[in-house]
Amino acid sequence: MIGETEMESMYGTCRFCGQTRMIEAADQQDADIKATKSCTCPDARLARKKAEIREMVQDLCGAGGAELGFTEMTSEQADVVLTLAEMIVSGKAISAALRIADSSVKISTAADGELKFSRNRIESMEARI
Repeated sequence: MIGETEMESMYGTCRFCGQTRMIEAADQQDADIKATKSCTCPDARLARKKAEIREMVQDLCGAGGAELGFTEMTSEQADVVLTLAEMIVSGKAISAALRIADSSVKISTAADGELKFSRNRIESMEARI
């Protein structure tokens, strides 16, 4: 077909542990990327987890959060949340809680090992006469 990349079997190497595996890929670089994405070594699993966290933070702190009624965080604010989440998933911190934009953000590890992320906004009104 026109515009379709021909795939071939070749060995790809995980960039973290060096383990090789047979992969269907367009070229060596593609094979190495696919081998890394499918590798079960701790560093490759952590890299996949960090990529998922990046997506989640971008969604919940950015436009996705705005769709839910939260104020969209600036890129600098979202970077702080992302850094804290990556530290927690890497075992460098246990949990984090902060007030940022219009909400409070709590990040921790749940009992099952999953990253727990919550963003809450409490609206209140007070009047005095």
